[in-house]
Amino acid sequence: MGRAFLYAQSVSIPCLRSCDISKRMTISSQAYGAAGVVKTVRILEREMLTGMRMLGARTVNDLRPEMVERVDWQPIMPKL
Repeated sequence: MGRAFLYAQSVSIPCLRSCDISKRMTISSQAYGAAGVVKTVRILEREMLTGMRMLGARTVNDLRPEMVERVDWQPIMPKL
């Protein structure tokens, strides 16, 4: 399994998969109800807009595949 990162000005932004977003929605709705879901959506929107601005993209159509680098991510297991 890999993770996608957006790189802009030496800052990496992990991209969320659909399961990450649904997990956030479920937790926020269980903890805070509808208001929690609304707040979560606003936070996600702000994070996406910030990442796009850092890449110089004004709209989703301005995003290009070369802006995303796929990294094979494996957790490092501590040696006992």
